[in-house]
Amino acid sequence: MKPSIKGVLCAVAFSWLILLAGAAHSAIVMGWYRFDDPTNLGRDYSGNNNNGTVINDGAAPVYTADGFTGGAADFLGGGKINIPFNTGPGLWPNLTWGAWVNPDAIDGIRAILNNDDGGFDRALNIDFRAGGNYAAFVGEIPPFHYNSGVAPVIGQWIFFGAVYENNFYGPGNGSLSLYIGNQVIPNIPTLFNNTIWTYTSIGGSPTFGEFWDGRIDDVFIIDGAATSAQMAQIIANPNNIPAIASQIGVVPEPGTWAAAALLVGAAGYVRWRKRQTV
Repeated sequence: MKPSIKGVLCAVAFSWLILLAGAAHSAIVMGWYRFDDPTNLGRDYSGNNNNGTVINDGAAPVYTADGFTGGAADFLGGGKINIPFNTGPGLWPNLTWGAWVNPDAIDGIRAILNNDDGGFDRALNIDFRAGGNYAAFVGEIPPFHYNSGVAPVIGQWIFFGAVYENNFYGPGNGSLSLYIGNQVIPNIPTLFNNTIWTYTSIGGSPTFGEFWDGRIDDVFIIDGAATSAQMAQIIANPNNIPAIASQIGVVPEPGTWAAAALLVGAAGYVRWRKRQTV
């Protein structure tokens, strides 16, 4: 007995429900720190209330009106801002983060974004061990800090961001793409450990100090891996960050493809039945 057209249409309707249920959720901005509020320097503009805490280790960061866009945090080489979530790979195997930075000092190690607990964790720095250039930790892959080849310039704004993909705790196929100014360095291998910290530091290391000296603006942390096109849109205008984050990861999941195939097959069957009754 052949199924009726009515039965097929019911299957189509059910498939649409599967299609909607199987769609992947878009990423969200976990933290967005614009540093535009002089009374609340660590304010989170993402809407998630992940406000940062200003830490004074001799010279706390302060508000300055001279930012990349609007205000900025002016780090004085003796303080940082801790934001209240762990950005380690155990929780966020895919992660996108970045900031606009303007250094006043480029010696030693100057941390921009860092959650290192001593086990070569995620971090973006200026690093003397990488020729004094902008650098990123890649985990337990010697020489541990990837040299971007991009030299910092005192008094000059530049974007520095990173996209981590498949960075699961322990061995895996993790990769890192760096975005520095107008340069893109893709597919850098990574091998991270997890981190014990329940927070991440802006302008310093949670463990080793390594304080930034200079301004930092428009820090963002997104729980997904942005494409190069999406990063280009963010770099072109920091105000794009929430809109771009909502597009990251919006691809059909396996259940969606199965439902789509069922829809195509059902539609073809309906057309065949109509031809048989003409």
